[in-house]
Amino acid sequence: MYIYCGDYMKISDLSNNDKPREKLIKYGTSSLSDIELLAIMISSGTKEESVLELSSRIINEYGFKRLLNMNYRDLIKIKGINIAKATKLQASFEIAKRALKIDDNISIKTSIDLYNYVKEDYLFAKYEILEVIYVNKKCMVIDKRRFDNFSLTNVFVPIRKIVDDALSLNAYGLFMVHNHPSGDLSPSENDLDTYMEYKNILMKLDIKFFDSLIVSYDNFFSIDNYLTSVD
Repeated sequence: MYIYCGDYMKISDLSNNDKPREKLIKYGTSSLSDIELLAIMISSGTKEESVLELSSRIINEYGFKRLLNMNYRDLIKIKGINIAKATKLQASFEIAKRALKIDDNISIKTSIDLYNYVKEDYLFAKYEILEVIYVNKKCMVIDKRRFDNFSLTNVFVPIRKIVDDALSLNAYGLFMVHNHPSGDLSPSENDLDTYMEYKNILMKLDIKFFDSLIVSYDNFFSIDNYLTSVD
């Protein structure tokens, strides 16, 4: 085996049995370390680092969980990650996240169900992110759409797009989720006004707007529960 700390070996110095692609083909993906898996995704190194050296540094600095939730702007800031690598990584991670969400048995009937469904999407989020989750009459998830504009304070909420998607999906209802990068889960006046405005718009179209959550990785605030409690 090669060493990840100290003296690095180049891929060309490895035996075929130790090269990531050859190991994957011969022994399967489970035989590969995190660094080897990332090396296959990145494909190539730089003039200063081999692909294994680059992968090792990235894993040691960030880890997979943090990488999984980085957007393009974050990835491109990593030394050694160019446009091609950043877009390839983001696409690969998005495929993984979507695959994890593909489950015919996902049902959202409470705010806790909703929070558990989305909380991983907000791990290490530095910007405000909006997600819209569409459900059928049994409250089973049929799709999820994400919007962000890399803003620390506000994300544009495209009501026309949300309505068009709901109609095209034949959705019975929807949930909205967004985060406050500051960590303060208290709803702003804009959060409350937007919720009521959109609820009225969707009601006229016979689309249920069940709830809007403000989330962090370890907690959430339900606007619907809040407004119900103060009525």
